[in-house]
Amino acid sequence: MPLPSSRFAEIDLDRDTFTRILLGNLVLVNEEILGSDIAASYIQAIGLNVGASLENKYKKLWGWEGPLTVDLYTDLIVDLKRKIHGDFFLIHKAPDRVVVGSNSCPFEEIALRTPNLCKITSSIFGGIAVRNFGYAKVVLRKRIASGDHQCEVCVYLRKNLENRLEEGDEYSLEMARASEDIQGYVQRLERDLKREKSKSQAILGAIGDGLAMIDREWRTVFANPVLRDMFGETEGEHCYEVRWKRDKVCEDCVAQRVFEGAEIAKELRRGFDKDNREIWVEVIATPLRENGKVVGAVEVLHDVTAVKKAEEEIRRLYALQKEEAEICTALLDVSTCLTNLRHTDELLQRVVAIAVKLTGASSCLAFLWDKRTETLTLAQRHGLEDPDKLSFGDLSFSSDLPLVKMLLREKRPIVVEDTAQNDLLPQNYVDLLGTKSELIVPLVTKGEVMGTIHLQYRNKPHHFVSKEILLVQGIANQAAMAIQDAQLLSRSALIQEMHHRVKNNLQTIAHLLSLQAGRSTSAEAAEAFQESINRIESIAAVHNLLSQEAFELTDIREMAVQITQTVGDRTHDSHNIKWEVRGPKVFLSSKQATAVALIINELFYNALKHAFAITKKGHIGVELSQTDKEIMLWVSDDGQGLPPGFDPAVHGQLGLRILETLVREELRGTFQMESKGGTRAMVRFPR
Repeated sequence: MPLPSSRFAEIDLDRDTFTRILLGNLVLVNEEILGSDIAASYIQAIGLNVGASLENKYKKLWGWEGPLTVDLYTDLIVDLKRKIHGDFFLIHKAPDRVVVGSNSCPFEEIALRTPNLCKITSSIFGGIAVRNFGYAKVVLRKRIASGDHQCEVCVYLRKNLENRLEEGDEYSLEMARASEDIQGYVQRLERDLKREKSKSQAILGAIGDGLAMIDREWRTVFANPVLRDMFGETEGEHCYEVRWKRDKVCEDCVAQRVFEGAEIAKELRRGFDKDNREIWVEVIATPLRENGKVVGAVEVLHDVTAVKKAEEEIRRLYALQKEEAEICTALLDVSTCLTNLRHTDELLQRVVAIAVKLTGASSCLAFLWDKRTETLTLAQRHGLEDPDKLSFGDLSFSSDLPLVKMLLREKRPIVVEDTAQNDLLPQNYVDLLGTKSELIVPLVTKGEVMGTIHLQYRNKPHHFVSKEILLVQGIANQAAMAIQDAQLLSRSALIQEMHHRVKNNLQTIAHLLSLQAGRSTSAEAAEAFQESINRIESIAAVHNLLSQEAFELTDIREMAVQITQTVGDRTHDSHNIKWEVRGPKVFLSSKQATAVALIINELFYNALKHAFAITKKGHIGVELSQTDKEIMLWVSDDGQGLPPGFDPAVHGQLGLRILETLVREELRGTFQMESKGGTRAMVRFPR
């Protein structure tokens, strides 16, 4: 059923009104896309061409041939402006000048936002004058667009000292002749645009977007070819029905916000293209006004489906990288925890406790392989209620059991997700512990099974995910190496061998992360991998030094040299950056040295990454100092400095948060950063 005509009675819109709205908005968009200077040149070229056309119409009407007189020129420009509702009147007329004024502007609302619109008046008046008098200079003495109560335009018809001092636009016969070939003039301007690379890219990008004009009833008044190809949207349809497949206006509609007074509104919305495929679109809306009233909205629709898919892939890779990083971090914690333990019982006690804490399992048991009796015998337990009430004395697994045979043969984890559906575990064992699910991981070193770790869930059957299995397997590997080390006869040989193996393990992890980073297609994921690699290499530097000495102290000055060299070699575009380590030898325990290694890594890598983003060259200094009571560490650079108002606790990313935690909890010290001719970070902690 057709809509009643009264629905449109309040909309004051005719051809002239629409033309003024369209012209004003075209000028405004031109300025936003091309910039003020180039947009003004386009407007001036258009004005010269329009002026020539109007001049011919008046001469034909008057039957006049040849140059205009000053009187006829005055009549022409006053009548011309009145016909487009400019309300112009004559102020002064002389052989060398004509001054006219106006109390209203037909484009006032648009002109207030884009003063370049006045260039049309200037170029029309100037173009007609120069063609008839040989010279013209137009001075806009007063402009409503600039806030004056009226317009006043002076057109000089002769060149003299007086008008030379006034600021305005001069017009030559060459410019007038150029206006007769507007296409050539535009081509010259387009050649200038090509030199404006960033602006030309903005234009090309804008061409590929959908463009729509809608009225206050959400009906499409205009749809460009891109929008039609995107949604099949045509004039007269409700935008929410075609694009978003809805029967009413969308929540948080950008056009609605514009109708309610917003100057610009933006949203990201999921829709369906003309082939009913899912599409993600960024919609930007601006108001379309007439006489101060918002009569509609202009919408630009940019297809960001590819971007959304890329973001999803980045999130997937980040989640994968985060999971791997969590496993690596957990294994590093286990390695650090086990480094200083010397007895097998103490090692296994810590291992089963860590396994329960990291996985959330009900309990964990550790068994050792007795070669003499060929049995797996319980060595440690954690997480069992009232363990003294359980009969563990005779609890063991003999070599004739299928479970033990499989472990000795395959040397890989065995998963029992439901003991009620699996007879691999002995029934007396299941009944005694009440286990519903169990993960059995062998402790293997040099190809031999030394024992097993049994991770248990007793409340209900549990599904073991790959992350869980890899984590427990990593713990088992660390435990196997720690047990072997604990069995070495020489304590000094034990310490050196332990640190050497930890260093090798850390470097293996770093290498695996490096391979994963090389396969990543995301710059963000690759950067996250690199940060993890740097931290692992820094800890490896501590164990490398400890593996070369027979005592548990590390020279952190030598460690800083190794870290800065390793991180510098791995960092892209660092060849123009110089660095040095200064200060005396400072010896710390392995625990403190590990924390300091991570701190030096974070501060040095941050300086390489951020301090010289503009200059690409500079200097970084790492300096150590010590007194009887405390140790000081400085990392400084002569780069661009910190952003104004930067607070590491508020604006710092993961690296700085790790750093602050290490300083506060591991070193019991303080950390601060300042920006004076670069950036200077200082860490102080007691000996």
